[in-house]
This record gives sequence, structure tokens and C-alpha cells, in this order.
Amino acid sequence: MRRDAGADGAGAVALAWGLALAVATYALVRAVEAILLPVPSPAAMAWSLHCGFFWRIWTAAYVGGFGAFVVFAAARRDPRRAAGALPGALIGAALLLAAQALLFP
Repeated sequence: MRRDAGADGAGAVALAWGLALAVATYALVRAVEAILLPVPSPAAMAWSLHCGFFWRIWTAAYVGGFGAFVVFAAARRDPRRAAGALPGALIGAALLLAAQALLFP
């Protein structure tokens, strides 16, 4: 069997993209929830079966995983191109998370 030389680099790049997408998705979902949904009362939250934090985490993980598969498919052809765009995505995800933490804690 011949091993694809770009597969190793593509996997690492895809993982990094998936993590960046998950962080950005969490920040965006939290901001949208804070803007559009009213804050529930603490008494109602104690008896709620829905915990917003865990739903946001699962949503962010889903989007990050889906994005990682898409980036992996694209990066198998040219991992350097996908890796070249990664610093901008990481900075963008960090800025989104910082803005979300400051504006919508």
C-alpha cells in the first residue's frame, strides 16, 4: 500500500480548523442566545431539563467536527494552503470568544 504524503498534514490541519470552528461557533451561539432569548429565572432553571451550556457545547462540537471533515477533504490536495489560512481563523475565533466573554458573559 502506498501512503498519501499529504494525509498526515491534512489531518493535523483539519483538527486545528475543527477546534477553531468549534470555538467560534460557541461564541456566536452564546451571543445569539444572549441577544434573542430572555434570561430565565434561577428558580425555573433549577428544574429545567435543558441546560444551555451543554447544548452550546454539543452544537459547537458538531459544527467543528463537520468543518474538520470538510477541511480534511480539501487539505488532502494542498495542506499548505489550508494551513496558510489557519492563523487568521485562529485569531478570528479568539476575538469572537473574547468579545462574547466581555459583552455576553
